[in-house]
Amino acid sequence: ASGSSLNFDLVGSGFEIKNGTLSGQGTLGGQSNWSGGTIGSQGTEITNTGTLTIAAINSPLLIGTLNNSGTIIHNSLGSGGANRLNLQNGTLNNLEGGLYHLQAGSIFNAPFNDANVFINSGTLRKSTTSTTTVAIDFNNSGGTIDAQAGTLNLTDGGTSTGGLYVVAADAVVEYAG
Repeated sequence: ASGSSLNFDLVGSGFEIKNGTLSGQGTLGGQSNWSGGTIGSQGTEITNTGTLTIAAINSPLLIGTLNNSGTIIHNSLGSGGANRLNLQNGTLNNLEGGLYHLQAGSIFNAPFNDANVFINSGTLRKSTTSTTTVAIDFNNSGGTIDAQAGTLNLTDGGTSTGGLYVVAADAVVEYAG
């Protein structure tokens, strides 16, 4: 969808979200790409079961809930504010069996000062030497934090109830807040 809104309730693949809004209830399967625009609206719940690549070139916005039971590859290649994934009353829920793979320095941001949370019950993997900052609540609910390189900075607080932390010798996981 480019420059438009799309309400859906389907299992689809091959979505490319550059502008506009993808909202409603539904499932993304197969390979999808998100580089700008908005996923969700209040009350929206979208589930990724395939591979969703986030190239946060145009600072995409998440409103509502994005569940991940597949793979999300976050490989922002922009500069300045272009590496941001913004959330507005958003929940990013990495489910058991899901992989959220940070392949570039990124920022999870809440520019609207509202309730946002990243819940990890799957695997959160960081494989790049640059810094990733999660400036929203981060709750590790039995998931795996796999920091292979660089710094994972969890700045806004949250909770950790079990799970596995795998931190390479040249990697850092920082909690603050």
